[in-house]
Amino acid sequence: MGPAELGEKQHRRRRALAARVGLGPSPHSLWLDVDGLTFCDCSGLNLLLLTRARARATSTHLYLHRTSPALQRILELTGTADLFDQHDAGQTAL
Repeated sequence: MGPAELGEKQHRRRRALAARVGLGPSPHSLWLDVDGLTFCDCSGLNLLLLTRARARATSTHLYLHRTSPALQRILELTGTADLFDQHDAGQTAL
């Protein structure tokens, strides 16, 4: 699979996930386990920020559980780390 095909595949996945966010009754909290995330660029960060905004609009609290080093790095570099509640593996999910 070439770079263009991989990019299109990732774009389709992002659109599908973005379309699902906000469907159905809203939960009180949404936990995203991001431990296995090995790469995150500005597109991934934008999707997380969109998810956070949609969650807030429905009074849903978004938690990042077991934030991977790759995601933590982009959150810190962009100054967005404080926008997310982050919980590591040692903490108990609500």
